[in-house]
This record gives sequence, structure tokens and C-alpha cells, in this order.
Amino acid sequence: MTSLTIMERSLIAQTRLDYARRRILARLLLLPIFNWVFAAPTAEQLLLVPQELRTCDTSFVSEIEHGMFGLGGTVASMGNGSIFDIKPPSQIWAHDLHGFSWLRHLSTVGSEKTIIIARHFINEWIERYGSWEGLPWQPDVVGRRIFSWIANTEHVLGGSAPDFYDKFLKSLSVQMKFLSSCWFSAAVGPPRLTALIGLTVGDFCISGREEFLRKSERYLELEVERQFFIDGGHISRNPHFVVDALLDLIPLRSCYCSFDRPLPEKIAEAIPRMLRFLHFMRLGDGSLARFHGAGTPPFHTLAMLSAYADTNTIMQVGIPNIASQSGYIRLTGGNAILMFDGSRPPPMQFAANAASCCLSFEFSIGAYPIFVNNGTPTELEKEWLARSRATASHNTLVLGAQSSSEIINHRALLRLLGNAPIKLPEKVSINVEGDDKCTTLVAQHDGYLSRFGFLHRRKLQLAKSGHWLAGRDQIISSQQKVRLPHDISFSIHFHLHPIVRCLSETSSVILEIILPNNSLWRFTAKGATLSVEESIYYADLIGPTHTQQIVLRGSCFKDQTVHWCIEKVR
Repeated sequence: MTSLTIMERSLIAQTRLDYARRRILARLLLLPIFNWVFAAPTAEQLLLVPQELRTCDTSFVSEIEHGMFGLGGTVASMGNGSIFDIKPPSQIWAHDLHGFSWLRHLSTVGSEKTIIIARHFINEWIERYGSWEGLPWQPDVVGRRIFSWIANTEHVLGGSAPDFYDKFLKSLSVQMKFLSSCWFSAAVGPPRLTALIGLTVGDFCISGREEFLRKSERYLELEVERQFFIDGGHISRNPHFVVDALLDLIPLRSCYCSFDRPLPEKIAEAIPRMLRFLHFMRLGDGSLARFHGAGTPPFHTLAMLSAYADTNTIMQVGIPNIASQSGYIRLTGGNAILMFDGSRPPPMQFAANAASCCLSFEFSIGAYPIFVNNGTPTELEKEWLARSRATASHNTLVLGAQSSSEIINHRALLRLLGNAPIKLPEKVSINVEGDDKCTTLVAQHDGYLSRFGFLHRRKLQLAKSGHWLAGRDQIISSQQKVRLPHDISFSIHFHLHPIVRCLSETSSVILEIILPNNSLWRFTAKGATLSVEESIYYADLIGPTHTQQIVLRGSCFKDQTVHWCIEKVR
């Protein structure tokens, strides 16, 4: 457990107080005496149905027929009872169950059988969960459920009996009243955004809620502005959160367009910036760079979102090489792409899934990734989570077998955020220059300064042709030369994507990409001992996959410099 500064303790106390205040206020506003504030006439009709952009799985119906219910990467057995009697195999599974986003799988099939199944599950949920308590009534879960119910009403309500129709709309009205009064008690970050999007969609699509819509869209506009940078990235620095937000914001934008109503200005400006950010963060194979909690690449979703991007503007203006607020740098040469993390971890409230990956990079040639961070495991492999967040799981230097960031292991934060956030480095500097031969990036962080008295400085040079990438990693004293009484070990990691095979030699490593282009690359190093070791790639579509990593190892008691290079052989 790392020691906390006075400022950090103050921030934790403020976070706890704010959370408690929001919870108490939300409970007070749910009292009958405040019905006049949030109550609206019971919904009589839906004015519009938002489009569901999330990918659909037509095999979902077959799973149900075989007594299985798969959500959040986990499959549970239904047995002979209800899906709501199942003991949730994971927290994500439970969130997805009560969020009803799986209705889209039934709507895609669109048969009489799936209509009956969908109505049965909705009716059962309404009868079981009316107490406004527990996980089914967490604001983000309610927001997701409202969005999902409304987005699938054509399938669910079409030709339904009057009693089910009335029960459905009455439940929606109750959920909207609840969410109107307590959306602000949702956890900071994506959960609060999900709650507000669900509230705004409900106010827009349900008749008689025009007065409430003006409030919800104003709150949503402020939250979008608070969570997303000018460059389109999310304050958590997790690229996948941008994807999740766009899957909800784009359908909301379409609703406004259908009624020829202007979308709130800040939201309208944020969506194209977020789409451009996704272009910025993609490697040659189409995947998002694996930084700060990004896991399995959502290839189909990214391809679909690309259709909503203004490609003409992107082609004319080009993709920038720096997302300064998000802290990422993109270098290109030929068909090579390098993505670099050049910033400190996100603020504590948003760092529960952040990783110790400062000055790490990912590198692809054409459609083939070569060096990739290990990524984040799914809920099924959460025992790997701590390891995946460590510096050693990223393509950068590790000093003294310790990560460059430190865990803030505080019980209150674990309860409020769901995981321990990280801190350090405090100061990160970066500079990018270019000439006719290559683009040069020089960056430095102080994550190891308080423990060892050293800084990590990294220099990367990518050829304009894309045929070589040269690096220099330095362990340097901050001001005057430091000489320690004992050696400190260091290691520099280069994790290979599973499609890459490593053939070891005496003084170099040849990388052979196991794909039709049959290209060969040679990796060489000076100033450290080179070895090829095992690694685990957590972000594979089939789950954690064994792969390899090149590791440069050594020890130092004073300043140290290591040079390395990867260049095309064939």
C-alpha cells in the first residue's frame, strides 16, 4: 500500500463525502412529497425509436433454447427456472442482464418466438423489481434499460395486448421518474454518462416529457463536456470508452435529426471529434491501441462507426500526430504506425482501470501488428487484471522490478470505484520533431524518481519509409549523477502480437510475421542482455493467448543507456 499525500487524502475524503451527499439527496427526492418535481403524466405513446448500433448475435436465441444465457463474455445455465433466478456469474453479467441490451439479439431475429420471449422476460422483470433497490436500480443500469426498451419497442410492442402495452409504458414512466431524481448518484465517468443518455433518450422519445427534456439535455451536455477532451479522447484515457459513448450518442443525434431539432451544441461538437479520435488511435490492423484498460478490439463496431465519420474532412485535414489532451502520439512512416503514451495516468476518480504504461508504445506494419501491449482481460479472467496493469505488461522500461505507477490501495476507493486507482508519474515531458529521413520522439517521466532517484528517458525514431524503428532508453539522474550502493535491475519489454513468431540468434532476433506477406524483421540491441521470453496477450478475441516478448535485461548503479533497433530484412 502506497503512502498518501495530504492532497490525496483530502481528495479521497471529498470523493466519499460527495458520493454520500448524492446518495442521500437521491433518496430524499424519491420520497412521495417530491412527486411534483419529477412526476410526469404516465406515458401514453412513444414518439420515436432510436437506432440500436451495437452488434447483434443471431445465435443468442439458440442459446436460450438450449438453456443458456450468455452475457458479458460469461455463459450461465438457466435450468428450469427464470433467468432472474440465476446466481450472476459476474458483476458485468448482472449489469447486462438488468440493462436489457441483449434485447437487440431477439429483435434482429424478429420471429414470433423471439417476440414471445422478449415480452415474457420484460413482464417478469416488471413484476419482480419494483422496489427501487439493488443493482437493477443503479442509475447506469436504469439508463441502459430505458435505452434498450425504447430502442426495441417495435419488436416488443408491435401487436401486443393492451394490458402488456400499458404495463410496459407505466414501468417506463416509473423508471424515468426514478432516473430523473437520482442520475447524479451514478458513479463518475461512463456510468453517469450512461444514466444521462438513457434519461435524455427517454425524455425525447416518450410523449409528454418536453419540459423534462430541456433539463436532461442540459445535464448531458455538461457531462459530455466534462468527460471528453477537445481532441475527442475520454478523461480516463481508455479508448474503448469513446466507442461505448458513440454507440449511444449517435442514435441520440439521429433522434434530434428526425424531428429537425438542433442537438445541444457541446454534444454536436463532441461526436465528430470522438470519431476522429478513433481514427487517430487505430493501428494498421484496424484495432485500437491497447492503453489504460482497452481490451479486445471491437473490429466490427469500429468499422461501423467509421461510416459515421466525416472521411472527406479527415482525408483533407489528415490525422493529427498528437492528441495533446489525451496524451497520445501517433508516428507514421510508409505503412508503419506507432502509437505512444506520452502522459501521466488519469485523475484518481477515473484511474480505476488505468495501467502503468507511461512511455510505452505499439507498432504495426501494414495490416500486421508487431509490438502490442498485453491489453486488459475480460471479467472471466479478472485474476490477471493486476498483472495486465503492471508496467511489465507494456512495451517500455521497468526499473527495480517495479511499475512506474503506484497503486492507491484505499478501502473507500475500492468500494466507490470498484478497483484501486494508480498514481505516478507526476511529470512527463515530450517533444516530436521530423526531417527528411525520420520522425524523432523524445519523452521522459519521473515515475521512479522518488524510489530510486532516476528518470526514464526514451527516444524513438521512425523512418519515413517505415523500414526501421530505432530506440534509445536511458536511466538518468535528475540533476547530478547518482551512484547507488547496490545494483538495480532493469528490463525493457517488447511484447509481440500472437501472429508474430520470434527466431532467436546470438546477438539479434528475427521476427517472422506468420501471414501471406512473408516479411522478415531483425531486432538488435546494445547495452543489455537480449532474451526471448513467454508473454500473455489478454486482448485476443478467444481470451488470453500465449505469445512471446523480447526482453532487454541488465543492472545499474548509475546512469545507463540501451540502444535497440528493428529493421526490415525482407
